[in-house]
Amino acid sequence: MSLKIFLILSLWICWQGRCSTKTVYKFTYAECCTYTNIATNVTCLIKAINWSKAIAKIDMYLIRPLKNISIHFKLFKKDYANQYKPFLIDVRFNLCDIISKRNYLVYGTIVWKTMQRFTNVNHSCPLIGHLYARNMYLDDIYLPSFPLGFYKILFNVNDVNRDQIEDHGSIALFFEAMEERRSKTKKGQISNIYYMLSEEQKF
Repeated sequence: MSLKIFLILSLWICWQGRCSTKTVYKFTYAECCTYTNIATNVTCLIKAINWSKAIAKIDMYLIRPLKNISIHFKLFKKDYANQYKPFLIDVRFNLCDIISKRNYLVYGTIVWKTMQRFTNVNHSCPLIGHLYARNMYLDDIYLPSFPLGFYKILFNVNDVNRDQIEDHGSIALFFEAMEERRSKTKKGQISNIYYMLSEEQKF
């Protein structure tokens, strides 16, 4: 098959909207629950940027220091009965060990990289004072290709002191896995194909 025929066929397929699309993840809602003797001025907000992207803003002021933070990280998927059921991920890890590189659990490392990128948490434990996240979104670099649908990420936060585990609250982030919306004309792809056709004619 000549290059010209291949490019014309590719152009026709893209014009019909059959080019592959990637999965994008968009926040839809956020919930922050904590105790007043641990944190105050807690807010969780989601702001839509466009059809396929929304960002999260989280603020809290820790009254008491968190010295040995344990996180129970769970993922849920909404079923046909509109109930969130456990899905794939259910792990516990010590965030302080991840930060100090005493542990390299993959999910803990993803959480820590996300915190470094979008929050003001940039040091080892203990954590205290004003903690916040700004312009946070779900980056598909760190996520596998989930089936399309609605999901909930739940972080239960505990502080482990000797043999006692203190429950300090939770953060729930709801998001939708959807196909990336693309322009029907796919101008960029069509322009590239026309350029390749013109280049072929030079030979």
